[in-house]
Amino acid sequence: MADPGAAGEPIVDDDQRTKQRNPKFTDRTGNACVNCLSATPKWCRQNLLLVLTIAGVIMGFIFGFSLRPANPSADAIMLIAFPGNVLMRMLKMMIVPLIVSCMITGLASLDAKNSGRMGLRAIVYYFLTTFVAIILGIVLVLSIHPGQPDNSARKRSLREKHPPTSLDAFLDLFRNIFPDNILQACFQHTKTVYVVDDPEEFILTNLDKSNSSDLITTTQRSVTTTLNLTSNESTTVVNETIQWVRSYPMEDGMNVLGQ
Repeated sequence: MADPGAAGEPIVDDDQRTKQRNPKFTDRTGNACVNCLSATPKWCRQNLLLVLTIAGVIMGFIFGFSLRPANPSADAIMLIAFPGNVLMRMLKMMIVPLIVSCMITGLASLDAKNSGRMGLRAIVYYFLTTFVAIILGIVLVLSIHPGQPDNSARKRSLREKHPPTSLDAFLDLFRNIFPDNILQACFQHTKTVYVVDDPEEFILTNLDKSNSSDLITTTQRSVTTTLNLTSNESTTVVNETIQWVRSYPMEDGMNVLGQ
């Protein structure tokens, strides 16, 4: 005889019974997505350097392509590149301490006999490579003059000097705080100076008679030269323009900020 109470119960299959007993089993896909999203911040914290590096590269591409049509000035480009230059100086500053600490750690793990032999070999190798580099540098300088492609180019000497601006002095503070060579900072520091490029030659040709008295203006940066040409023939004009370019040489004097 059938159970009268069982007749009123709905028919439930095994899957539905499992879901009723375990509510977390209802949506495996949704739970997996939620678990993945909840674990993402933890993974980002564990790999923060990698995440920031990738984010910096992406932001660099975005800013580069977006600011390129604006045609920024040289000062704007210098300010945009300044944080990257400071980062590179910080990385270079770590080279000497890292190498020295690695050498000390490696020699400390050896016995006195082996460390003495390795130290002698390292000193001999250092002096040999330095001697070869000095000889090679002297030969190349006297033979092919590297870095000076045209020795016959006309040289010019300017008595006037362009003083550094307040912005240059402010940025030099950060450059000296993070020197690229911690040993060099003991007796030299970075200072912004302005150097002059070579004069440019402007060639004006095919001046017809109707334009014989045209007013020609040549402008470059802060110097403007105005010429009134009355000749009907081809004319070559050498315009002595002054273009100041920033340079960052090392000057004598201890870097107090970088010590």
